[in-house]
Amino acid sequence: MNHLQCPKCYAQSIVKGSFSTAGKRRWRCTNCGHRTVAPLGIDQLEKEVIDPDLVKQRLKEMKGKKKFVITSAQNATPVHKEFLESLHMYCDKNDAFLIVIPYRYHNPTSVFADSSEDWWYNEVEPYLINTRIELSKNLVLLADIKLQPTAKTPLTGIEGFTSTASCIVGHPKYQLSSVATRQGDMAKLMTTTGSVTLKNYTNSKAGKVGNHHHVYGATVVELDGDLFHLRHISATDDGSFIDLDKEYSSTGVKKSENIEALVMGDLHHWFLDPSVDSSIFGKDGVIDVLKPKKLILHDVIDFYSASHHHRFEPFIKYAKHKFGKNNIKQEIEDFCNYLIERIKNKKTLETFIIPSNHDDHMSRYIREVDWRTDPENSEFYLETALHMLRQTEFLTTGSETPKAFKYWLEKYLSDHQVKILDRDESLEIANVEHALHGDLGSNGSRGSVINLTKIGVKATIGHSHTPAVRDGVFCVGHCTGGMAYAQGPSSWLTSHCILYSNGKRTLVHSLKGRWRADK
Repeated sequence: MNHLQCPKCYAQSIVKGSFSTAGKRRWRCTNCGHRTVAPLGIDQLEKEVIDPDLVKQRLKEMKGKKKFVITSAQNATPVHKEFLESLHMYCDKNDAFLIVIPYRYHNPTSVFADSSEDWWYNEVEPYLINTRIELSKNLVLLADIKLQPTAKTPLTGIEGFTSTASCIVGHPKYQLSSVATRQGDMAKLMTTTGSVTLKNYTNSKAGKVGNHHHVYGATVVELDGDLFHLRHISATDDGSFIDLDKEYSSTGVKKSENIEALVMGDLHHWFLDPSVDSSIFGKDGVIDVLKPKKLILHDVIDFYSASHHHRFEPFIKYAKHKFGKNNIKQEIEDFCNYLIERIKNKKTLETFIIPSNHDDHMSRYIREVDWRTDPENSEFYLETALHMLRQTEFLTTGSETPKAFKYWLEKYLSDHQVKILDRDESLEIANVEHALHGDLGSNGSRGSVINLTKIGVKATIGHSHTPAVRDGVFCVGHCTGGMAYAQGPSSWLTSHCILYSNGKRTLVHSLKGRWRADK
């Protein structure tokens, strides 16, 4: 007998009703007739469904662990056996602790079950945890929150649950967002997990959308002193997956192929954080370990030397003059020398520079500034303007003027296996579009992660400096130590995207010069 109370009359006269279209159990009070999906005491009743003693035992076993693999499982739904076996293989080889977060979904059209009672398959029952756990002082597992698997934005509404600590929730759809925190605090990451159970949804619009975004996946967490490293693993149909430089399957582990691409966070070279640079190009850095076939760069320069944002800022202009930061050509050469030094011994590495909004500042400078008022850059201006003038063409769509930035980069980088893309030029790698910076959206609108989820292709973008994963769009962060104009709470993070040889992606984050825990 349950002890649920009616939230209206407080009588213990609650009985089960039908399920809502969203899959939630309805309850009815036989005393006053009130109907609700949240009778008083429902939380305690749900806790009793999963053996609390088994959960306590699991919590004891996880003490002292430094690495976790966290996934989720739907009630009354079979597991993807090969994927679960691959997860066991991963945990065995990496001394990792497996956690499965249970979630509920009533599916009247399910081919797997016709019971309305909560239960989970035996394969995942020993690993179920349904309580809130502080994995570290900066990371909380919200296993006590049950999200609907058909939720379009499962992270919405829980941003403040864990104060400034990052958090993980169980859900079959991959979503990651970065929440702004106070200056000096690390941005707060929120992520879902993916699922270890098979697709099992209603034959409705919400069910079809949930089925489309269902991911066989998990979140890996590595504790590293006062830091944590968090990334996603996504399985292919056979249940195998890649994490960094290893491929795991139900039968074993092997070294994976070199990754297809590394997309770095927006560079802004003059403001590059040396620790971020080291985490990418240094010994045991991302490139050294994963050996990408392609390196993709966004906002390679800031164009701080002659930014239009400083046109009416006398103190900034004086500081640039005083410290030698007002020469455009010098800013370009500094970046080009940096890049050449980093890639000179990597003969198989192709480098692509994505057209970005800070690049366009150079063309704006040529259009708007009188060269006679800027003697420091007068020769640069005249050479660039002459090139743009001579190469302007009239096409069927109207006049077209070449980009100033591309002209200069090709002068320095054409002999170094570097390609500078044009706007609207495609760079598709493993069915993922990489040529979108993220500043331009559809039909002339401003770009954003949400906007670009609607164009119908998977994409990896930059621009916002805020890492995100949403409906097939991955957004990288930045590579700087911060920017003077970024004041107030910030969601920026030094994050990069890895594209594996199997077409799956994950974000990795450079934190104090580290992008993963030691072996």
